[in-house]
Amino acid sequence: MQSVNFEILRQQRPALAELGGFAEHYLHSDPASSLTKLRIYGEQITKAIYWELRLKPPVDATFDRLLAEPDFKQALPRVVLDKLHVLRKEGNKGAHGGQVVADRVPWVLEEAFDLARWFLCHFLGSKPGDIPPFKAIPQPAASKLLASAEAQLGFKLFERIKGRLVATREADILTPEVARLNQDLDSVRRLAASLRDRPHAHLRLGCAPALGLGLLPGVVRDSRAAQPGITFDIHTYHSAELVRGMLTRELDLAVLFDTRLHQAQQASGARRWDMAPLLEEDLFLICARDRGEGPGNPRGRQLPETITVAELVQEPLILPTGPHGLRSTLDTAFARDRVAPHVVLEVDSLAMVMAAVDAGLGSTVQPWAAMGRYPDAAERFQCARLTDAPARRVNLLCSLPDEELSPAALAARVVLTDCVRELVTAGQWFGTTWISGQDTSA
Repeated sequence: MQSVNFEILRQQRPALAELGGFAEHYLHSDPASSLTKLRIYGEQITKAIYWELRLKPPVDATFDRLLAEPDFKQALPRVVLDKLHVLRKEGNKGAHGGQVVADRVPWVLEEAFDLARWFLCHFLGSKPGDIPPFKAIPQPAASKLLASAEAQLGFKLFERIKGRLVATREADILTPEVARLNQDLDSVRRLAASLRDRPHAHLRLGCAPALGLGLLPGVVRDSRAAQPGITFDIHTYHSAELVRGMLTRELDLAVLFDTRLHQAQQASGARRWDMAPLLEEDLFLICARDRGEGPGNPRGRQLPETITVAELVQEPLILPTGPHGLRSTLDTAFARDRVAPHVVLEVDSLAMVMAAVDAGLGSTVQPWAAMGRYPDAAERFQCARLTDAPARRVNLLCSLPDEELSPAALAARVVLTDCVRELVTAGQWFGTTWISGQDTSA
């Protein structure tokens, strides 16, 4: 620990220099710890004096016993003994939970420096004129800021109890509000950066990972054909992250299947999105085909064509984690049928969910598109369509209002809608229904 005043000891007594540096470091933030380090410093320099004077220490070599030895007391000037006792008495308050007076700690630190200067001159050949004077340790900027805030508020945010900072009742009440304000400020910064850095021929598109596998390559291809100069930022997020991206204007378009965007829109007042139904997906129970024993694929198992939510009660399920929009849909379906699902694994990554299912660790409930990353999905997996009405997923195409979208984004929104319609109506996207509905703009 680099110090301000105790580097004079670094070359010949580095341990003392370290202790002095730590005492300076904690001086304002934790006076009790600072005093504890100074007590250890005082005891160590006392033992160094014993060695230099070739005195025999007592058997019980505690700090107070070392200072009480007659030969030791006789060999040292009274002023040096007094300074050592200051370090012992004040240091005991910090080390043993006594009442620490923070304003006294800088004085104790200076007493420790005086001992270092005397030790160097008396035993190690230094000259008093070669040792720089003691430098006061300034209060850190954070401490000054805290003092200023307390002065403006008119009450204390922290109190020192036995030398340690403890939040006051008023600070505990303010903490949640301060956290909320910091979150709002972060959103404002992100929004400002988004408005500043958004080029007109650039599209920022977000959707769920499973949906992106089957949809986004075609959207990019067709958009480039219509607008050769267009560039993309594509984000495959969970629902909560997609909502945040729309809130902070980090996304131009998002395909979302959760109601949280509606809730966020209602709560935000002035912020607005355009939302239009896009497609409805069936959900499927998916498990590995018979390639050996495992909890998700008992030998010889053959799934039926359809299955109900109630029939999943004993199924070892691998499901997305709580914040995922699909998990909200499934939890609603389970609650409606009073089914307590047997969840053996929760994973926040679709790739990991499907890898675990492929390994036979359990089954999952996903749209058909979740198997899209496997060219040999028919050989790897078997699936049964859930027939319960709540066990379906409606996908919404969400976008910023037309006046906020670039021409490239407006054109890409049309391309995305056309791609979905073509895939669904041509039967290339199994388990989906094209929805032709009213715009749900707020």
